[in-house]
Amino acid sequence: GTLSSVNSALAGGGVTLLNTTTVPGNLDYVDFTSSIISSTYDEYWIFWYQIHNNNENEFLFNFSHNGGTTWSHKTSTTWNAQQPLNAGTGDFSYQGNMDRSDDTSSQLLTPNIQMDNDCGISGCLKLFQPSSSTINTWYQFNSSYQTTSGQIDHCYGGGYNNNPAQNATNHYRFNVGGSTPTMASGTFKIYGIG
Repeated sequence: GTLSSVNSALAGGGVTLLNTTTVPGNLDYVDFTSSIISSTYDEYWIFWYQIHNNNENEFLFNFSHNGGTTWSHKTSTTWNAQQPLNAGTGDFSYQGNMDRSDDTSSQLLTPNIQMDNDCGISGCLKLFQPSSSTINTWYQFNSSYQTTSGQIDHCYGGGYNNNPAQNATNHYRFNVGGSTPTMASGTFKIYGIG
């Protein structure tokens, strides 16, 4: 049989790989600008694979409305599921400290992450109509990672840009937060949908 709902969702042209970025080591951030995220597609998916970091800090992203670093206002909500590695009971909880409320601060995609060589962050961010000047840009994200306390976590959430007039030029930035914000290795891929 076929997955008719999936087929119809992708009927406009399917999934198109637009860019692959390999972290070369000691990279502060990865930017995706209007040369990649444009009005060509109404939906974009950004995946990150095994992002290793040089410090035990957060993994986050932000976006601007002018192609620079004047970050847009965003409002979001975030949840987290976790399971200890060796024993114990898992947990599922609302993460109010990761939310944004009409805020230009970066959106946290994880809390503190483990920096061991065999640990990494993998996940996806979905952007909806990021070039519209009349509709808010909505986003959804999920990340899987190991925490500094030795738990396996899955964090997910979503939000939107509060001001659609700010969408004229797009600039999306991913980085590891903290006083020495460097990514050591990993891969980003961005796809246009439809």
